Amino acid sequence: CEALARELKLRNVSFLGLVPKEQIPQLADRHDVYFQSNRVENMPVTILEMWASGLPVVATTAGGTPYLVRNEEDGLLVPPEDHRALADACCRLLDDPELALRLVRHGRARGQEFSWERVRSRWRHALALDASLDAEESSIARSRAGTR
Repeated sequence: CEALARELKLRNVSFLGLVPKEQIPQLADRHDVYFQSNRVENMPVTILEMWASGLPVVATTAGGTPYLVRNEEDGLLVPPEDHRALADACCRLLDDPELALRLVRHGRARGQEFSWERVRSRWRHALALDASLDAEESSIARSRAGTR
């Protein structure tokens, strides 16, 4: 990706690697596009942070990313290990400000779906359901043990 950025004569491109959490807001303010080139990923919280920061997102389809990012709606998704597709998606955003703005708007809205206020109630419901299922399984196990 670094070689391609040089080949395309892109300016102000940063390849940062691991960034301390406290630096994320300042870095987001200095950039126009966030792209995540991961080959392996679980659930990328960084995308939520970038949506909250107002950056359009380009990411690979690694791991849980496609469950979070809806391609062409709140971000652009490309296959992992396809540096040309990543570059093309970034260039597309730079060439089409309306697309970038639409992705930013939808990304911010999508990010709100994962706010603590909304996620907390889902977690509580899931935990209550889990506890209910555990109690039911224990009851069934006790019942079976008593009938033998």
